[in-house]
Amino acid sequence: MKTKHIKKNLLFAAFAVLTWGMSYGQELGNGNLPAQAESTAICGTDTVAYPQSKATGTSTTALYKGDTEGIAQWYELPSIATLQGISFRAYVQDGAHVGKSATVTVKVYSAGPDSLPQGIALSLITVQVDTNLREWKAPLLTSIALTGNYLVSVEYGNGLTENDTLMLELNAPGDGAGESLGAGIYNSAQGDIWLDFEHLISNPDRDAMIFPWLSYSLTTGFSSPGDSVCVNEPLLFTNTTTAIANSRMYNRRIQDNGTFGNAFSWSFGDGTTMTDLDPMKTYTATGAYSVLLTSAITGYNTQCSEPIASAIVVVNRPTAMFVSSSNTVVTGDTILFTSTSSGGTCAWDFGDGSPVVNSCNDQYHAYDSSGTFVVTQTVTSPYGCQETYLDTIMVQVPLGTADASQVLSVQVWPNPVLQGSSIHIRWAQGESPMDCKLFDLNGRLLSHQTVGNTTSTKIELPDQAGGMLILQLEQNGRRSHKTVVVSR
Repeated sequence: MKTKHIKKNLLFAAFAVLTWGMSYGQELGNGNLPAQAESTAICGTDTVAYPQSKATGTSTTALYKGDTEGIAQWYELPSIATLQGISFRAYVQDGAHVGKSATVTVKVYSAGPDSLPQGIALSLITVQVDTNLREWKAPLLTSIALTGNYLVSVEYGNGLTENDTLMLELNAPGDGAGESLGAGIYNSAQGDIWLDFEHLISNPDRDAMIFPWLSYSLTTGFSSPGDSVCVNEPLLFTNTTTAIANSRMYNRRIQDNGTFGNAFSWSFGDGTTMTDLDPMKTYTATGAYSVLLTSAITGYNTQCSEPIASAIVVVNRPTAMFVSSSNTVVTGDTILFTSTSSGGTCAWDFGDGSPVVNSCNDQYHAYDSSGTFVVTQTVTSPYGCQETYLDTIMVQVPLGTADASQVLSVQVWPNPVLQGSSIHIRWAQGESPMDCKLFDLNGRLLSHQTVGNTTSTKIELPDQAGGMLILQLEQNGRRSHKTVVVSR
């Protein structure tokens, strides 16, 4: 039986491919949405033979009245499962009565993180065991829905006398990891108590050969931060498959060293594959791809797998780029940053502590202090990708200036200025003449005038003047340069 809940499936992938050339911008114009996909299969019925898988052999332990009166085995359960029955290997050892049989009780308990039961039994059933060593089956009259760790037991029952012994199989010392998940009922002066194998037997690295039979669902699923990503941008796929597929107790594909073996198989639609739990994938070409995850459980009698696919669209990265009108200026000069960015929203940082400007338009900026400043333009696409372009601006105090505060008092306005209009100049000291020269970027002199006994003047711009101009101001051997931007 299978149920599917698919939010981004193969139909979307096919549609994305068909519309790639026609409506790429329109189709993805709303930005990046989280992508999720999952599909469910019912697995089983199968047993959990993990204790046997790590054993080097088997031995028997004796259950008899007055000492060890029951043996249990603990099982992890990372998700919901339905328990349908229990099996175990045992026989009655009774030399005086050939053919002797014994009634034993098989129980199911909830269990904590250790090997001991919690509370009263969730279910029980009796089984008649004779002197033949074989597998005994105890099907439950009513299946139990288990929601967490559990424990199954074979306990002392009516039909055994002081001299009768039930021989129940254990595994021989196992993998040497000291992992003992069994427990027993021990008769003490205080009454019957549960003890884990560490306290019950001399070599605790063994387990009881008691096996539950159950079925469970395998829901294969994964998610990603979005259904689209920029080329060369790492994309994390988060595996949301039910935890039982990750458990080495249920899935023999999971290796003992903690890796995930081949329990998960990823195919990314571009010819690459992985077996990671949560793979990080980087696409190197734009296009529409179908991402396929297949999770698989290899039990002890059955195999179960379930695939699920989701579409991912890989788009171009944004572009960050600008051109500076000058990389070496003096304080107060205005610099034009011409933007050629595309594919997203822009943020300008001029490196001098001034507020970030959120715009993709060209920018004008003047520095009030000398130093080296890094101008940064960051472009962010609708899909979260960012590109950054940097340029370095060196700002100097004007040549020949003994007092920087006098240079900063020179003001030029308006800037930018309209073609064919005038620019105004103001300075602090009026006792000495001010020499004013206006050059284009080729060094051609456009205007020259000297004024005295005043602290201000204006210069008429030639009608043909446009773009960037350089204004040179000189007074008493001190020189300052201002960049003037002329717009049409």
